[in-house]
Amino acid sequence: MNAGESRYPETYARWQRDGQAFWAEAARDIDWYEVPKRIFDPNAGVYGRWFADGSATPAECRRSPRHARRGPQPAIVYDSPLAGTSASSPTTVC
Repeated sequence: MNAGESRYPETYARWQRDGQAFWAEAARDIDWYEVPKRIFDPNAGVYGRWFADGSATPAECRRSPRHARRGPQPAIVYDSPLAGTSASSPTTVC
């Protein structure tokens, strides 16, 4: 994809129009233990809190159909060319 085909301006404009709807749509791609009922709680702390009543553990194998097709892949991969180290977690996607 070349720079002229980027969807960034469109995506950014959608976020600016309605940030909560934008992040609510993005949250549908997460496997939640508890799906959040409120997308943003402006009264939770100085800066508010996103997905305050939701609960998810992204590094855990959830055995969802979406993850099952990925096979035994590492859930977390750390790669630092600067430090010359690389590792993957023993936890697998599925």
